[in-house]
Amino acid sequence: PGKPYLLGHTFSFPFLSHSANEAILIVWTKEIKTSQVEGRDVNRLLAGALNRRGLHEVRPVAIANDAVSTLLAAAYADPHADIGSICAT
Repeated sequence: PGKPYLLGHTFSFPFLSHSANEAILIVWTKEIKTSQVEGRDVNRLLAGALNRRGLHEVRPVAIANDAVSTLLAAAYADPHADIGSICAT
């Protein structure tokens, strides 16, 4: 077993969250319709998929929506960044 790689990632769909590592998908949008995901924790599903691929050392530990992720990336470079914004579909 190797050193664990802690993964923080973005999920650009509406989700409910009760902690930094939980994202219960509310509904697919943007013409995505993967079955058996709505109502489930996508972070847990990702962890299972990584394990099935043999990537046991990669551990999803944080999940954020795209606007929050944009703000975090900007704040990393500029501590005075105040807004994260996504202009897309």
